[in-house]
Amino acid sequence: MSFAKLNTAMAVLLAGVVLVAGPGVIAATAAEQSDTPGEKKPEVKVKWEYKALTLADIEKLAPKGSQDKLTDGLNALGENGWELVTVAQGFPEMGGGQIMPGGGRPGGPGGPGVLPAPPPVKPSTYVFKRPK
Repeated sequence: MSFAKLNTAMAVLLAGVVLVAGPGVIAATAAEQSDTPGEKKPEVKVKWEYKALTLADIEKLAPKGSQDKLTDGLNALGENGWELVTVAQGFPEMGGGQIMPGGGRPGGPGGPGVLPAPPPVKPSTYVFKRPK
Protein backbone atom coordinates (compact mmCIF):
# COMPACT_ATOMS: atom_id res chain seq x y z
CA MET A 1 0.00 0.00 0.00
CA SER A 2 1.42 3.38 -0.91
CA PHE A 3 1.88 6.22 1.54
CA ALA A 4 -0.85 8.30 -0.18
CA LYS A 5 -3.37 5.44 0.07
CA LEU A 6 -2.46 4.94 3.73
CA ASN A 7 -3.06 8.65 4.49
CA THR A 8 -6.41 8.50 2.70
CA ALA A 9 -7.43 5.38 4.62
CA MET A 10 -6.47 7.03 7.94
CA ALA A 11 -8.46 10.15 7.06
CA VAL A 12 -11.55 8.09 6.21
CA LEU A 13 -11.17 6.06 9.40
CA LEU A 14 -10.79 9.21 11.51
CA ALA A 15 -13.85 10.78 9.87
CA GLY A 16 -15.85 7.64 10.65
CA VAL A 17 -14.79 7.72 14.29
CA VAL A 18 -15.77 11.39 14.60
CA LEU A 19 -19.16 10.74 13.03
CA VAL A 20 -19.89 7.68 15.18
CA ALA A 21 -18.31 8.64 18.51
CA GLY A 22 -18.69 12.39 18.35
CA PRO A 23 -16.11 15.17 18.55
CA GLY A 24 -15.99 15.05 22.38
CA VAL A 25 -14.25 11.67 22.35
CA ILE A 26 -11.51 12.92 20.03
CA ALA A 27 -10.99 16.06 22.13
CA ALA A 28 -10.84 14.03 25.36
CA THR A 29 -8.35 11.61 23.83
CA ALA A 30 -6.17 14.48 22.62
CA ALA A 31 -6.27 16.12 26.05
CA GLU A 32 -5.25 12.88 27.73
CA GLN A 33 -2.30 12.46 25.38
CA SER A 34 -1.05 16.01 26.00
CA ASP A 35 -0.10 15.19 29.62
CA THR A 36 3.48 14.27 30.20
CA PRO A 37 4.01 10.53 30.61
CA GLY A 38 4.12 9.33 34.20
CA GLU A 39 2.44 12.47 35.55
CA LYS A 40 -0.78 11.76 37.40
CA LYS A 41 -3.33 14.36 38.29
CA PRO A 42 -3.85 14.61 42.05
CA GLU A 43 -6.99 12.84 43.17
CA VAL A 44 -9.22 15.11 45.21
CA LYS A 45 -11.04 13.23 47.96
CA VAL A 46 -14.17 14.81 49.34
CA LYS A 47 -14.45 14.85 53.12
CA TRP A 48 -17.96 14.56 54.51
CA GLU A 49 -19.65 15.56 57.71
CA TYR A 50 -22.72 13.69 58.89
CA LYS A 51 -25.80 14.53 60.94
CA ALA A 52 -28.36 12.12 62.38
CA LEU A 53 -31.80 13.50 63.32
CA THR A 54 -35.15 12.14 64.41
CA LEU A 55 -38.43 13.11 62.78
CA ALA A 56 -39.17 15.46 65.68
CA ASP A 57 -35.79 17.21 65.20
CA ILE A 58 -36.50 17.76 61.49
CA GLU A 59 -40.04 19.02 62.08
CA LYS A 60 -38.68 21.64 64.51
CA LEU A 61 -36.77 23.18 61.58
CA ALA A 62 -39.99 23.92 59.65
CA PRO A 63 -41.29 27.50 59.76
CA LYS A 64 -44.21 28.28 62.06
CA GLY A 65 -47.56 27.62 60.45
CA SER A 66 -46.15 24.98 58.10
CA GLN A 67 -48.73 22.53 56.75
CA ASP A 68 -46.09 19.88 55.98
CA LYS A 69 -43.46 20.06 58.71
CA LEU A 70 -41.43 17.08 57.46
CA THR A 71 -41.04 18.42 53.92
CA ASP A 72 -40.36 21.97 55.09
CA GLY A 73 -37.83 20.72 57.65
CA LEU A 74 -36.06 18.65 54.97
CA ASN A 75 -36.02 21.69 52.67
CA ALA A 76 -34.44 23.78 55.44
CA LEU A 77 -31.69 21.19 55.80
CA GLY A 78 -31.20 21.10 52.02
CA GLU A 79 -30.79 24.88 51.93
CA ASN A 80 -27.87 24.43 54.33
CA GLY A 81 -26.21 21.86 52.06
CA TRP A 82 -27.40 18.71 53.84
CA GLU A 83 -28.32 15.72 51.65
CA LEU A 84 -30.49 12.88 52.99
CA VAL A 85 -28.50 9.65 52.78
CA THR A 86 -30.76 7.11 54.45
CA VAL A 87 -33.54 6.57 56.93
CA ALA A 88 -32.82 3.94 59.56
CA GLN A 89 -36.23 2.60 60.56
CA GLY A 90 -37.07 2.43 64.23
CA PHE A 91 -36.95 -0.99 65.80
CA PRO A 92 -38.31 -2.43 69.02
CA GLU A 93 -36.16 -2.02 72.08
CA MET A 94 -35.36 -5.44 73.42
CA GLY A 95 -35.69 -5.75 77.16
CA GLY A 96 -34.02 -8.32 79.32
CA GLY A 97 -37.19 -10.29 80.08
CA GLN A 98 -37.91 -13.74 78.76
CA ILE A 99 -41.21 -14.74 77.25
CA MET A 100 -42.61 -17.80 78.96
CA PRO A 101 -44.40 -20.56 77.06
CA GLY A 102 -47.81 -19.37 78.29
CA GLY A 103 -47.27 -15.89 76.80
CA GLY A 104 -46.38 -14.20 80.09
CA ARG A 105 -43.15 -12.86 81.50
CA PRO A 106 -41.55 -14.09 84.69
CA GLY A 107 -42.91 -11.99 87.56
CA GLY A 108 -45.20 -9.99 85.27
CA PRO A 109 -48.78 -10.02 84.09
CA GLY A 110 -49.97 -12.50 81.55
CA GLY A 111 -50.77 -16.14 81.36
CA PRO A 112 -52.17 -18.64 78.91
CA GLY A 113 -53.83 -16.81 76.03
CA VAL A 114 -52.63 -13.36 77.12
CA LEU A 115 -49.99 -11.68 74.98
CA PRO A 116 -47.44 -9.43 76.66
CA ALA A 117 -47.39 -5.76 75.73
CA PRO A 118 -45.20 -5.04 72.69
CA PRO A 119 -41.83 -3.46 73.43
CA PRO A 120 -41.50 0.29 72.83
CA VAL A 121 -40.24 1.32 69.39
CA LYS A 122 -37.30 3.68 68.91
CA PRO A 123 -37.93 6.53 66.48
CA SER A 124 -36.51 6.40 62.97
CA THR A 125 -33.19 8.17 62.38
CA TYR A 126 -32.64 10.37 59.32
CA VAL A 127 -28.97 10.47 58.28
CA PHE A 128 -27.64 13.44 56.28
CA LYS A 129 -24.26 14.36 54.81
CA ARG A 130 -22.59 17.41 53.25
CA PRO A 131 -19.06 18.22 52.12
CA LYS A 132 -16.83 19.66 54.84
